[in-house]
Amino acid sequence: MPAMGTGMALGIFKNLMLDERSITIPPGGCMILYSDGSADTRNPDDVRFGDVGLKRAVQQFGINNTAQDTCQAIYDCLVEYQNGAPQFDDVTLLAVRRLKGQ
Repeated sequence: MPAMGTGMALGIFKNLMLDERSITIPPGGCMILYSDGSADTRNPDDVRFGDVGLKRAVQQFGINNTAQDTCQAIYDCLVEYQNGAPQFDDVTLLAVRRLKGQ
């Protein structure tokens, strides 16, 4: 599936015009939404986890888990990567899984 646009930050501007899009999650598929603080998690050497790190974590843990377990596994990856470094932004993860045969 092609990546969606970056969109606009929510909750910052009044009267914001938003694009509306629809997607269909295929049976057995999963959609994961995350805040920029997730990708901006840094290790003690100040290296970002990044979108590539998130993609790797999703590929590793998001395939056969429940939506809750997927979010927990990704969060655990972030904490392990962080290795005690301070977190300066929120970490928000939301997974929506469509059951097979639905």
